[in-house]
Amino acid sequence: MTDEEAEQAAATLSNSIFYGNAHNRADAGKDIRIGAYNGTVTISHCDYGSKTQTVIPVEIANIQSDPRFSSNSNSLFYLTFGSPCVDAGDNTALYMPATDLAGEVRPGDGDDDGIPVTNMGCYEKVEEEDSSWSMFLPAINAAARRTKN
Repeated sequence: MTDEEAEQAAATLSNSIFYGNAHNRADAGKDIRIGAYNGTVTISHCDYGSKTQTVIPVEIANIQSDPRFSSNSNSLFYLTFGSPCVDAGDNTALYMPATDLAGEVRPGDGDDDGIPVTNMGCYEKVEEEDSSWSMFLPAINAAARRTKN
């Protein structure tokens, strides 16, 4: 790419989640790094913690919040009900695929309001929040229950 082509280049991030991506302590909390770049950077309908930048991007309808991924080991990176990323994407995003990574049709209706809006992230399926819990109950030893008469 020539310098002139680089000045005309454009990068767009759409309908994506960048969360917990810092690769070293100096970048803690910085999920997107934008270095020296002569073109235009647009971040649209994305969820990210924060960014480091040399170039100021154009920003459209972004959020900075915990995406509330499922904790179910069989469905990591699915969103859970109540996630701010559910139905928060852009249905008109350039190059948006017709299906998500699991083959679900996009856009879906993740919040069940009757209006299909794509989710931020790579999956349309929304899972129940993980409500599993565990509790430790100590075993009672029969010998410990005996009392002296």
